[in-house]
Amino acid sequence: MQRLLNPTNDWLFKRLFGTEAQKDLTIHLLNSLLEKTQPPVIDISFISPVLSQETESLRPSIVDVLCKAEDGRKFIVEMQRAADTYFIQRLVSYTYRAYINQRLKEDKEAGDRGGCDKVHPVICLAIMEKTLFPPEVGFLSHHEFREIVTNGPYIKEMSFTFLELPKFKKRFEELTTDVDRWAFFFEHAANVTPEQLKTLLEENSVFRQAYQGLVEASYTPDELQDYMRYDLREAEIKSVNFEARQEGLAEGLAKGEAKGRAEGLAEGRAEGLVEGKRQVALNLLKAGLSSDQIAAATGLMEEELQMLRDS
Repeated sequence: MQRLLNPTNDWLFKRLFGTEAQKDLTIHLLNSLLEKTQPPVIDISFISPVLSQETESLRPSIVDVLCKAEDGRKFIVEMQRAADTYFIQRLVSYTYRAYINQRLKEDKEAGDRGGCDKVHPVICLAIMEKTLFPPEVGFLSHHEFREIVTNGPYIKEMSFTFLELPKFKKRFEELTTDVDRWAFFFEHAANVTPEQLKTLLEENSVFRQAYQGLVEASYTPDELQDYMRYDLREAEIKSVNFEARQEGLAEGLAKGEAKGRAEGLAEGRAEGLVEGKRQVALNLLKAGLSSDQIAAATGLMEEELQMLRDS
């Protein structure tokens, strides 16, 4: 049987959904998962995933895939293997920056900087390997601004869609929609049976193209090395985060118990978790990760990271 790679690997995800040669996959993914909230996407062009800052106080961020539809809508597509404490805040920040960048870049090129009439909505799609929302929220959920009394979506400049893979429970023979097939692809593609793969590769559909993109033999040794490098780095970050959370929680409990009061316990937990974040940052600094990557993983500000470097 042909060995399949894991599509949630960051390097492979960008190869499949962030290149012009494979844009049919990206268009199909967007139209399938956003069918209930967005008009169909006919064509897309890819934009640099580096989000510039509006002011010096904001650091640039890098998203997995950033593309633009023919009608001007922007789409951020993120593959998130672990939901850290500040993931939603970072996702909102990415979407906001992509929105304001339309003024900073496109209006400047047109010689009309600051023209808000030229900006278009930004839609963020996050595919999650971890559960983010409570059980009552379905595996595919859509979030947007709503007026409290009428529940009307009158502000449509930014919206967010989440595909929480652990909540998807259908088996291969139960797949009936394209949403099901994409969820199965991200959750189970690397472990399909020979019979299932044979069926998938015989289909004349976009999913045949998607599964063909996972065949290990399709990649060079250097490309497979890049694939493994991303997997190893992700595993290291997960391990460091887990150990730091455990250490932080233990220290917080010890401080709280020493004080002997409920407020002392709460304070100790908080202090311990903060110390845990600092320990994570120290380990990631030693591992050679960039400031942006460490800030994304820990939520610490640049000033705090600089203090850790100095110490």
